[in-house]
Amino acid sequence: MDSEQLNWTHHFPKIRDRVYELNKQLCDRVKSDIELLQMPVVEPMLFSMKTTSSHDLSSHCATYQWNQMLLEALRRLPQNDRSRQDMVTICRVQYHDDPSELRKIERFEKTYQPQSAISWYTQDCFIHKVINKALQTEDIDIIFKFRSFVIDLYDALSDLHNKFKTENSNVITVYRGQQMEASELNNLKASKNTIISLKSFLSTTKRQDVALIFAGDGSNRPEIESVLFEITIDVNRSHKPLADISNVSHMSDENEVLLSMGMLFVVQSVKQMENNVWKIQLTATDESRVKLNDYLKNSYSRLEDCDDPLFELAILLNESYSYGKAEKYLLMLLEEYTENPGKIYNVLGICNCVKHNYRRGLYYYIKALNCYIMEGSSMHPVCCHIYNNIGQIYAQEEDYERAMSFYKTALEIHLKYPTVGPNVFVRTLTRIGDTYERFGNYDDAFKNYFHAHEIVEHRHLNNDMMAARLYSSIGAAYLKLGQYNKSLQYCKRNLEILQGLFADNKLPIACAYQEIGGVYDAKGEYDEALRQYKEAERIYTINGIYSHVALAGVYGNIGVIYRKKEEYELALYYLQKSLQTEEQFEKGMSISIAKRYNNIGVVYHSMGNIEQGIEYTRKAINCIQNAQTPDESELGMFYSNLASYYADQGNTEQALHYCNFSLEIKRRVYPSNHPTFARTFSTMGTILALNGDISMAIHYYEMAVKIYKEVFDVNHPEYKTAVMRLTELKHFKALIEEHDVKALKSLQALDSNRVVAVPLSFYIDNGTKKIAALTDGADYLKNEDTHLFIDASDETTTTAPTLACFEGS
Repeated sequence: MDSEQLNWTHHFPKIRDRVYELNKQLCDRVKSDIELLQMPVVEPMLFSMKTTSSHDLSSHCATYQWNQMLLEALRRLPQNDRSRQDMVTICRVQYHDDPSELRKIERFEKTYQPQSAISWYTQDCFIHKVINKALQTEDIDIIFKFRSFVIDLYDALSDLHNKFKTENSNVITVYRGQQMEASELNNLKASKNTIISLKSFLSTTKRQDVALIFAGDGSNRPEIESVLFEITIDVNRSHKPLADISNVSHMSDENEVLLSMGMLFVVQSVKQMENNVWKIQLTATDESRVKLNDYLKNSYSRLEDCDDPLFELAILLNESYSYGKAEKYLLMLLEEYTENPGKIYNVLGICNCVKHNYRRGLYYYIKALNCYIMEGSSMHPVCCHIYNNIGQIYAQEEDYERAMSFYKTALEIHLKYPTVGPNVFVRTLTRIGDTYERFGNYDDAFKNYFHAHEIVEHRHLNNDMMAARLYSSIGAAYLKLGQYNKSLQYCKRNLEILQGLFADNKLPIACAYQEIGGVYDAKGEYDEALRQYKEAERIYTINGIYSHVALAGVYGNIGVIYRKKEEYELALYYLQKSLQTEEQFEKGMSISIAKRYNNIGVVYHSMGNIEQGIEYTRKAINCIQNAQTPDESELGMFYSNLASYYADQGNTEQALHYCNFSLEIKRRVYPSNHPTFARTFSTMGTILALNGDISMAIHYYEMAVKIYKEVFDVNHPEYKTAVMRLTELKHFKALIEEHDVKALKSLQALDSNRVVAVPLSFYIDNGTKKIAALTDGADYLKNEDTHLFIDASDETTTTAPTLACFEGS
């Protein structure tokens, strides 16, 4: 409020005083809010791990194990001046505009020694802030640059831990007071009797009164809560180091006890105290309470035994789907590596292929293979990885014959060394099975799948990544064969394994949700399918992935579900988004692009735009025919859809042609009871009904219903629709037989260029009226309910009911 605005208040003292009072209150409140926002609220430092069942594998448990392996990898890296200089450099950049911190950084650079790590960590300076943030957010880049200090701190704490055990009784109680976001407190309230793990180092004190000072008085509610942790620890049983650091801490008067990252606690209770402070009671526990994943335990053992910790760190990052970081560390290693770099080139190939840089990936794979060829070791077991990876690139490019040749070379090596690398043997057999499945050779596909499954069972690899991929492939094959319950069983097993290996939001879990959604879609459980697809989309978004070939598949699947739920605008939005995303990665004549075109065509037809439906379906067929390896299973589906569209246009001659063409293709690809035949039989029945051959129409619908009954639940939408249409046809036939054929003569008297199709339900809904239609003839049809007809010579009305049965992919 400026001076001119305040002038009038001089004539009204009471108002003037009130304005000043309010102004002061407002300023005080703004100041308080600023102080609150600037207060260093602790980031979420804990994550829960389910312990309700010893058989459950929690994704958080996997996260805990990955973090322990990361710490071990960092500890095994050589500690040199370069790693310390990396830390100083990044801190100077981060605090370039803070003279006070820059002076501390300079002092650190000149005076730091490993034995002073605890003292530096406990100072109010750049180290504590940057390290804790990196550990809490799992920022691998910062952790790697600070690796020297993190290990110095961990080792210094370990040294003090041994002395601390001899000076203390078995059990001690320490406290920590802090400000905490309400959402984090709510998470802890819901975590009673669960295990939580420290992501970072944690400062505590033996004195509750000191901790309460840091907790505050609850005056910053509701956004921020005051919290007091009361932590009970059996020092002699602790699996991670802790120690009283009063003698080495920068704050020597706080009776400080420092706890190591990775310590585990059970949440005993969360209660509110009288002074507006929440008290959280924790009891330390050890890894015996946690069901550790066998695959990750093996990875940890491999890490302990390795000679190249940086390479194993890159492998660890690669297996946790941090491909960009893995590639960076591999390139660093390549500069210093003097032995055979073949294994490094191979992993560099993987890092590029997952980013869809297939040519770059192939370049690295070939370099890797050449390293072993030059040593005369092209048939060494390690080369199985390389042959598999090269084959996978050719499979991605739909050159399946060349892919199979590389897979079979890998198979030769496995047969020569049957006990070496059983998990890689599983992958080779799985990929051979996948290739046979692409050719429609399901017998040989399952022969290889189940051979791989025998190895999984015999070598106890049930929780291995290769087992997950195997179950995914088996589930996909059963889905194509229409055996949906078996498909769902294997797809869910794949998800269970992945949840034990990775955190909730990792990309492989998104793919697993997508696969399960596909099965529910096929089963007609559209709401559940949509839930699974949306979960996959959520994970991609969390990972910052907005342009990815797998995400294109998610968009496409969501679009198909919305089409089946008759939400056509949403369906078209997602399908167009899917096509745009796919076109960034796939060449114009790929099977994936063909599927997008087909599904868009189905939506346009459902919206009443048959011409657009035909146009997009022909684009889909053209893609398949010009693909390097045409997929007949998709082609049969597209021709079936095309037949449906021509039927709705009244061009029954073209419709019958494409319907028979579709059946001819499908008989070469699918077993006779596959639901895809039921869909084509339904379309054939519709076309024959339009031609007036009601008896043959009934015959085809009966065949469709028989197949649906074998593979679908009675509540499946396609089964219910086929039964309804069969009932209508039989009712119609009964009406014809009962009332002679006067109505048919009337229908035949109509201009054949005008009325093309009459929906069967027209004759069923109002029995008396429809019988009258059969006897009164064309005049009735021209004057009543003409919106029910498809008019070929003018335009198709959007209210016309759909007779045909469609397929989406």
